[in-house]
Amino acid sequence: MSFIKKLFGNAAPTANSEEALAMIDQIQAEKIAESPECIIFGGVEELNGYLFLETLILSTMSLKTKSGVGLEFKGDSEIKLPSDTQEVESEYSKVYQRYMSRISFDISEEEIEKIRANNFKEVVFKYKKKTLSLSPLVNNQDNLES
Repeated sequence: MSFIKKLFGNAAPTANSEEALAMIDQIQAEKIAESPECIIFGGVEELNGYLFLETLILSTMSLKTKSGVGLEFKGDSEIKLPSDTQEVESEYSKVYQRYMSRISFDISEEEIEKIRANNFKEVVFKYKKKTLSLSPLVNNQDNLES
């Protein structure tokens, strides 16, 4: 929960944000990319032998789609990750004044290694007809420990 305090100060959680805080704690996420409109937190989790990039997206816009979203890492090589589920809907937190969306992406061990090894210049989040360009953090390899 320390990254939330860094982003939004020491605002005390209220009943309407308890679920959002639980989402953040549950995925034990680290910030992996940011832009003025959006911050992406993520971590790799394994479930029954399958790997997922579990993300929490804090954004100034509400996400609602039944056609999924995409996450791309661009640099010397390119990795495109489609969302695991097609239906995505944000929840608004009055405390943090942001929309929060939890999204899982299928990911392979090879893709994790590429993300750890490459110095990506851009992370792109695609939602409906919108494309957001985010700056990756310098040390993504520490954030993607499985």
